[in-house]
Amino acid sequence: MKVLFIYPDIVPSIPGYRGSLSFGLVSISAVLKEMGVQVSLLHITDRKYDRDEFIERVNQESCYLIAFSANSSMFHYAAKFAMWIKDSYKNMPIICGGIHPTIAPEEAIGNEWIDMICLGEGELVMAELCEAMMRDKDIRNIKNLWLKHKGEMCRNELRPLIKDLDSLPYYDWSLFNLKVLHESPEGVGNYLASRG
Repeated sequence: MKVLFIYPDIVPSIPGYRGSLSFGLVSISAVLKEMGVQVSLLHITDRKYDRDEFIERVNQESCYLIAFSANSSMFHYAAKFAMWIKDSYKNMPIICGGIHPTIAPEEAIGNEWIDMICLGEGELVMAELCEAMMRDKDIRNIKNLWLKHKGEMCRNELRPLIKDLDSLPYYDWSLFNLKVLHESPEGVGNYLASRG
């Protein structure tokens, strides 16, 4: 199984912006890779990203699941890209996680091109979802997951936060091109001081 992460990371106000690191994605990627799932990333930093180029990239990935990560200022980009995908791949399952689906779940799941959203921490959700998809099992009761199923909406309860963060594998730094992020002209870097 292969998952394509799509990270709309677009800041038009910063000339030459090359993007930022998503700690959520590097953590989820590590979990999925540990269970044998292939993972790739489409990190989009240009708001004028070409539709044909985008669809060609999705086509090249031959993935079984597309997973967006979006904060509130980037959600409209995720929605646009999801629409492009559904225009070409109607049956491709699309999930969106990140800050926006967590704080505005009704708006996020209300988008017609997004099939599922993840509220809160995504590591265990994505692991359980991929495991179920690989085994062709029911995904309707996965905690933290809201999804549309045959015209109905499943809004599952939240699971407890992961207490032992050391139980998670070390971040998958290879998901991002760290050299490009390091050389970004705005001269800032991301760090994670706490979680939760």
